[in-house]
This record gives sequence, C-alpha cells and structure tokens, in this order.
Amino acid sequence: MHYNSQAAIQFTGIATREVRTVAGKGQRRYMHMIGTCVRALRCSEQELQSLLEGTEIEPEQLRQPYSMLSRDRELRFYRNLQQCFPEPGLGLRLGGLLSLRELGPIGLAGLTSRKLLESIETSRKYLDLLLPYLRWDLVVGEKELLHRVSNKGEAPPELRTFFIELLLSVLKGHGQEHFGPACLPTRVSLSYPDPGYRGRYERTFECAVRFRQPANELRYPRHFLEMDLRQPDPLTRTSMETLCEDLASRLQVEAEIVEDVIAVLRAAGPDIPTQQQAAATLCISARSMRRQLKEQGQSFRSLVDEVRMRRALEGLRDPAKSIREIAEACGFSELRGFYSAFQRWTGVSPAAWRKAQLGPADPADD
Repeated sequence: MHYNSQAAIQFTGIATREVRTVAGKGQRRYMHMIGTCVRALRCSEQELQSLLEGTEIEPEQLRQPYSMLSRDRELRFYRNLQQCFPEPGLGLRLGGLLSLRELGPIGLAGLTSRKLLESIETSRKYLDLLLPYLRWDLVVGEKELLHRVSNKGEAPPELRTFFIELLLSVLKGHGQEHFGPACLPTRVSLSYPDPGYRGRYERTFECAVRFRQPANELRYPRHFLEMDLRQPDPLTRTSMETLCEDLASRLQVEAEIVEDVIAVLRAAGPDIPTQQQAAATLCISARSMRRQLKEQGQSFRSLVDEVRMRRALEGLRDPAKSIREIAEACGFSELRGFYSAFQRWTGVSPAAWRKAQLGPADPADD
C-alpha cells in the first residue's frame, strides 16, 4: 500500500494536518456511493432507469456496495444525475441527505470516534473509497479550523462544482450530527464565481458565503476539535477502520488485473486478441482472468469495448482521419459494425460526435 507522507506543515501560525491518505490507482470504484445517492434521493423507477442509462449497472448491483465499476461508468452516473435532477445546488441538497451511517464503514468509524479530530482524519484517509475526485485538507489555526477542499483534476469540468458542493455539505451535516444544530461554520469560501443561487448556499451553511476566493473552505471555531463525541466505541471504530483498510487494499490490488488486461488490448492495436490469447500473455488461465474481472464487476468484453471506445474518440478528435480509418484502427472490418458499436457506447453516430467536438464535418468524415 502506498501512502502520502504524514506530517504537519507550519506556516503563519497555522498547521495543515496531513494523514496517510490511501493512494489507489485511480481507475476502479466501488458501487457504494452510487447506491447511497440513489437511496438518499428516493428515486422513482423511471428516475432510476435514467440514472443508470449507459452505465451498464443493473438495479440489483446497487445492493452490492463493494462490487466494482470503472471510473468512466461512475462519471456517466453522475452526469445522468445532473440531467435527471437539474436543480440548482444539487450537490448541496444531496450532501445534506448523507448521514454518517449512510457512508458505511467510513462513516461508522467517524461516528464511533472519541474526538472530532480522530473522526476527521479517518474520513480523510479513506476519502478515495467514496469521492476520489477530491482532495480534502484540514488546516488548524490558533482560533479556527478549516476544511479545505479542491478538485484533483480527474473529474470533468461540468461535475467539479457538484463534487465540491457535495463534500462541503456533507461536512457541515456531519458536524451537526456529532454536536447538534449549534455546530455551525463561521464562513464558507468558494474559489468559483457565484453560480446564481447564492441563497441556496446561505440556507445550507447558515453563515456568510463568499465566492471568487483563493480556495474552497469551510471554517469552524477550533474548540470543536477538543470536544468529546457522543457515541465513542473503540471496538466498533477499530473494526470499521480495519474494514476500510481491507477495502482500500482490494481496490489497489484488484485494479492491477484490469490495468494489465487493458495494457494487453492497447498494445495489440487493431488486432484485438481473444480472451484466451490475452490470458496467455498475462501468464494466467482464461478462467482465472474471467473470475478476477467478474469480482470487480467487469468482463473481458467490457474492457475491449472500453479500449475501442477510447481509441475511437481519440481518432475522431483528429480531423485528418476518416471514420473508415478510425474503424479499422479499432479492429472493425466493416463500417456497419463500428457505427453500431459507437452508437451503443455514446448514443450518437461517429459523425455527430465529431461535429459536436470539432464543428461542421469535413471531407474526412465521408
């Protein structure tokens, strides 16, 4: 397991506390957060169908919080979420619905901690199990503590504000879950411009809200760090943190087979290998490879599709390449098969996708 350094960095009388943040490979995700969002929003059957469109997630999988999916499929879910619930400040509302218990072993470890600092550091350490797109720093000053949240750059621009809103709203709610309604931030700072619903922010955080600031921060009086929490239970906390550690280890170890298969597929170029050929390249049996992929909610075919889709999108961004050339580079001998697959991957034709990215079609699309 790889960790970031553990230290306290001093500057202008303030200490930024760094914990051993679990550093995964970044491509695999657990189903937990998706299922939690669906339950929190009390989605109808029609809404659920819209949320899962294009994700290859079956409704039954939502009851398996530690089955795995790819980052792209998870991001597709969050895009669907914004389209299905196009309300201003969706992240603020959703964050307010996610109690500590809703967040599984991470939340339970926090809930049964002795002090707030202990709870925060556990949650920060395992944040990647829930929201791997964000960095969360704790800055402790003489009179106040700051939750500082920033994007890692992995999320697409249209989702970045949503994720910031979500985590800041979760943190505010969890403070009140620990200490009651009197636990309020003194100020919220956001690095982005006012999105047009300042009132929603003010109602959510119940304090002054400032936009176009140097960082995204939630500020509290420091004394909350020293207060005892309501439900300390060292045995439960230890068992939940052990479970978090096991989940983090599995996320890292099991990601290796997926990355290895993807590497084999990419190296093969247009000559996509069979499942047996790929397994032989990795010096394992096809049966073992199928089992390991299935445990992560993946299949050899889904990885072939992922590699082909990425290759197709990359090719379509190059106006000098014809669609026929791109189809051949993706391993399709006939255009009809490529068009059918691309429509299944993206919901549009290759020409329509290219036009949306580059503008009007040119002769290379013929």
